[in-house]
Amino acid sequence: LSQHRHFLSQLQLFRLNPSTNDSKFGGLINFLSHVTPCYRDTAQQFPSQLMGLLTQHATVLSPGIRHTLVQALILLRNRDVVDAMALLPLFFHLFQVQDKNLRELMYNHIVADMRKINLKGGNTKTNRSCQNYLYSMLDSDQNEVASKKALDVMIELYRKRIWVDERTVNMIGKGCASKNMRVAVRWGLGRITQP
Repeated sequence: LSQHRHFLSQLQLFRLNPSTNDSKFGGLINFLSHVTPCYRDTAQQFPSQLMGLLTQHATVLSPGIRHTLVQALILLRNRDVVDAMALLPLFFHLFQVQDKNLRELMYNHIVADMRKINLKGGNTKTNRSCQNYLYSMLDSDQNEVASKKALDVMIELYRKRIWVDERTVNMIGKGCASKNMRVAVRWGLGRITQP
């Protein structure tokens, strides 16, 4: 409880200058992300506070803090504190940040999370919501990076035989035939033919 109050005060200070690389603040986030599942009622706003920091200050955060925030959210997602559909739009927003390690971490989490959702017999509501979101990102002409990543995720899930329905195949084909042929050649066709 005292650590959560300490986090709230540190959060207020951090918001004044979000570009600082405060390792103590990162350590506090890491600690709270590990204990939040045990104190859900006390720290119920913790995940939304982390997502708010990333949404508002993604480009100015130091890479270390940004990585810590994303790792904390992934841990909270793995422990079912955060819903998959709460993280998916945030991660696709963060794909625009010029941080290769962060993009790889988020991409791997999205694929692993979709696999985990479908291995348990499949939560069809969550699965359908995630598919619809990825399809909308693929159709989006505004964000080229998000379109590439959406296509990449769908192809990877198809390759792993997780999403093999006709709708997914049609969307992959649509992505490969998109205006941006670089998406089709570089990310699409090469990934499907890999073993």
